[in-house]
This record gives sequence, structure tokens and C-alpha cells, in this order.
Amino acid sequence: ILPMYIVILAMIPLAMALARIDPRLVLLTSVALWLWSGTGQVNLPAEWWFANGSTRGWFFNPFAWQMVFFTGFAFQSGWLPAPPVRPWLLALAAAFVILTLPLAWHVSIGTFDWIRQWRDDWGMLISKTDLGLLRYLHFLSLAYLAWAAAGPAGERLARLGSLATVLSRVGQQSLAVFMTSMVLARLLGVGLDVFGRGFVATAAINLAGIACITGIAYFVGWLKTEPWRNAARTSAEGLGSAPAVRWRTSSTRC
Repeated sequence: ILPMYIVILAMIPLAMALARIDPRLVLLTSVALWLWSGTGQVNLPAEWWFANGSTRGWFFNPFAWQMVFFTGFAFQSGWLPAPPVRPWLLALAAAFVILTLPLAWHVSIGTFDWIRQWRDDWGMLISKTDLGLLRYLHFLSLAYLAWAAAGPAGERLARLGSLATVLSRVGQQSLAVFMTSMVLARLLGVGLDVFGRGFVATAAINLAGIACITGIAYFVGWLKTEPWRNAARTSAEGLGSAPAVRWRTSSTRC
């Protein structure tokens, strides 16, 4: 995921250059690149050395997944208008999420032959590597439902009070939280193996994980305030005022 994100970030200068001409060019280029990647003709090699003739590409093709990124980028930049909140749109988005659930749920996949057959026949629609169309529509549906639930400028989230503050802080430090959780998940998994997977053990270990990543989010947020600079500035101001105090003292003695 992180290498994919780096490649997508490298596309931003080109996107901004196109936006200077017309923001619609960014959207058209993004869609064209996504369509091209779906043909299997564009990806990055996962093994530069091509050991044993390997032509394996990146599991997350950045030239496909960029469309999710630039969709959000376009909304945030004002290139796309905010969608209206309409009951029928909410119902449509919710229905899409619910009706496509059996196509991705391991229980239904393992139970029904027709679902497995459908996934084999229409794999390009659910491709994770090249961001199949259904995955993109699923993202749009979830994003729309979440955006509508949050309310204008997130006013409904603000009603959650301190909980909203904590959730926002974790979201703002998502990179640090993600990197920490990759290691933490392994350690907590060991805890589940040792203490069992009963309700109490599972709940306790998950709560411990939540507490850890929340603590990391606050710690990284504190580091980003650069507290050492404030300390150095305070120290410098103190040293700067010292000679003046000594001068006034000597002056008074005279």
C-alpha cells in the first residue's frame, strides 16, 4: 500500500499542471489511466530482476488505484461539486453495499457454487489489483453514506464530543497508526494464541490494540508540534533577557 501511495503522490504535479489548463483534464486522464490499467498492459514490476522469467506486477496497481485518490482529490479541490443528499440516493448506495456483500463474504463464497462461478466469470469487476468497477462503486457508495451521515462540515460528528476528537486525531495520524498496527497486529495475535479466543480475551486484546494506536496518534501529533523548538525559543529568550537584568542591577548600584 505504501509504495502505491508514493507513486500516486508523484502524479500530483502532473495533475496540478493539467488542472491549470482545465480541471476536467485531470479527471479524464485519471479515468483513461484506470481503463488502460484494466487491460493488464500497465503496471510496475514486483521483481525488478525478473527471476525465473517473472512478470509479476504490483498487487495494488498504482495506475488503477489512483482513481480513488483523485476522486477524493477532485472533491476536496472543488473540481467536483458535493453530491446532494437525497433519500433515493442514500437508499441506492445502501442497497448496493448490502446486495454486493455476498459476493465478497467468505462464508457465502464458500457456501454457494454460483457465487464462486460468478467471481470466476466476472473477475475483472472485482479485481483488487486493477480496481475493478464494482470495487470503485463500492467505495463511492460507502463514501457517500459516510459523508451524508457526518452532516455538513461534519456537524453530526461534532456531537460525539470527545469521542469525535479522539477519532479525528487517529485519522489525522493515519500513516503512523497504520505502520504501528502492522507490527501490533502480530503481537496481539500472539496474545490471542496464548490466552485463547474467547469473548473476554478477544475483547481485552482488541481494546488494548485500540488504546495503543490511539496513544501513538496522540504521541505523533505531539511530536509534530515540535515542542523542542518552543523549549529552545523559551531558553533563548531567557538568555537574551539576562544581560539586561544584570545591566539594570549594576545601574541601580551606581
